[in-house]
Amino acid sequence: FRGGGEVEVLKHVGLLKNESDMQILHSRIKDDALIFKEFDKLVKALANDDRFFLTIRPHPAEDAELYREYEKIGSNILVRDDVRLVDQILSNDCVVHDGCTTAIEAVALGVPALGLRPEGLSVHAYNPYANKFSINFHNADELFNYFVEKAGSQNWEKEFVPGIDEY
Repeated sequence: FRGGGEVEVLKHVGLLKNESDMQILHSRIKDDALIFKEFDKLVKALANDDRFFLTIRPHPAEDAELYREYEKIGSNILVRDDVRLVDQILSNDCVVHDGCTTAIEAVALGVPALGLRPEGLSVHAYNPYANKFSINFHNADELFNYFVEKAGSQNWEKEFVPGIDEY
């Protein structure tokens, strides 16, 4: 937590009623930290590799300033939260996500979705349904190696973009 009274607010609105609710919340925080760790590792691996350009779009509920720090480590990294999602999807070669419905939107638009969902998450981690629309990787190294393998390939993204009707 950022220390802004989030727990008290959740208690006040009735979302945290007992110790079990607190344990679930702490489990979700731990899961989110594990997920973020893999994304952080991937971004740092891709930073300053001129074969790749990354556009990072923070979730609307997230603090975009956290992600703007990545722009300082790589000249090939841009953080944008001021462009319509559909325009961002269409202006990039693929979407990397973890269970985000943006993956479904990307596939519907014909843009590949790559899921990065670490192993070892608790049963309380948010629903991975959107990963059904992706090629999925369990860690940053797997996904980085995939990018390196596909870099420079003609029409690499066409290899795995099924039609939305296949779901």
